[in-house]
Amino acid sequence: MSPSCFCVMCHQLYVEPPVEDWIKCCKCEEWCHEDCSSYNGQGEFFCDLCL
Repeated sequence: MSPSCFCVMCHQLYVEPPVEDWIKCCKCEEWCHEDCSSYNGQGEFFCDLCL
């Protein structure tokens, strides 16, 4: 993950080392905090913008 990445939901920048879990959308390939998404941990992840 690039240091210039940001969460597509809350727009917070990625920091190193990460203090939160991040997940990549299978459709748009953007990154999101797991806590900012509706992902339940089952199957592929699609961000709320791609649903």
